[in-house]
Amino acid sequence: MMTRERFLRLAGVIALCVALGWLCGCGEIAGQRGDGTGSVITSATLRVASWNVENLFDTEDDPNNTGDDEFTPNGDKKWTEEVYRIKLDRLAELIAAMKPDIIGLAEIENRRVLVDLQQTLVTAYDYHLPEIVHREGRDHRSIEVALLSKYKPADTRWLVGNPTGREMICSTFSTGASELTIIMCHWKSKLIPAGMTEQDVDNIRIREARVARRAFERKLRKNPDAAVIVMGDFNDDVPSPILTRDGGMLISRGLLKTSPLCLFNLSADIPTNRRGTFYYYPKRVWNSLDSMSVSSSMLDANRGTWTVQEGSYQIFKYPKHLDANNRPNAFRLVRPKDAESYYNYGYSDHFPVTVTLERN
Repeated sequence: MMTRERFLRLAGVIALCVALGWLCGCGEIAGQRGDGTGSVITSATLRVASWNVENLFDTEDDPNNTGDDEFTPNGDKKWTEEVYRIKLDRLAELIAAMKPDIIGLAEIENRRVLVDLQQTLVTAYDYHLPEIVHREGRDHRSIEVALLSKYKPADTRWLVGNPTGREMICSTFSTGASELTIIMCHWKSKLIPAGMTEQDVDNIRIREARVARRAFERKLRKNPDAAVIVMGDFNDDVPSPILTRDGGMLISRGLLKTSPLCLFNLSADIPTNRRGTFYYYPKRVWNSLDSMSVSSSMLDANRGTWTVQEGSYQIFKYPKHLDANNRPNAFRLVRPKDAESYYNYGYSDHFPVTVTLERN
């Protein structure tokens, strides 16, 4: 029989384990819940997009963030107000061409750049995405994720898989009698910082995958026909075990029959040699870092509220976003060995991904 002393000791150990789990980045959710007063999506179709916009910084030096020092007029990137405004216009041009109703953005410095992007969309392209989902996060460089949307979500929470890195957004939108949940991610890259090992980095990425998975599994346990999209820059290829095994984003539709709490990665429907969203120049290889995964009900018009429109999922390749080799035309400072530096006024080093949903 357990004595009171042993019971209290065991309870203390359990509490400590829970606390340590949270501190090491294994916590479930951080942030605030919405008030349930979001706008209702009533349209027959809905276009959702995700894009890593490549270092959208303003020109001001944040004294609390050394990560933005290079993106200032006197910094290494020579990030002047003119350069910043051109960057905003390039992003707005492509977004307006893509016409999303909801778009997830990665590599956002702060709320100011989102407001500036909103205003550029309106003034230059008459395109309106009035709702911002964002909060200042934990990333040491202050490159965060955000949503721009035509609709206000009914509920938003932030998921923490890495206590010193980027949080994930989990927003739920009302679609009348049902909901659509979008989880926007930008997981830690595979680059190995000083003092860390490859396994250390993988462990962080595994925790991020598992936290995202727990969030969407809760939705699917409550409602097996729930509409859920997990999207973003995962810094890993579509067949990666961290995505498939730990994140539950499968690359076979058939496996969903025996794994109903998993998602299907829509990029798996694209031939392997055409999945690339990012070109890694040092190794001269394409990577499928950006993708979208959906719950099984979204693949069956007889279930739930929203279905993926057949053939609508794509890697969005805006013609001017392609360089001479059909790779992403990046926006960056070029430093030739035998000439002065100059800006290549492209768009981003990632292609966006997009999908159209149909109401059942």
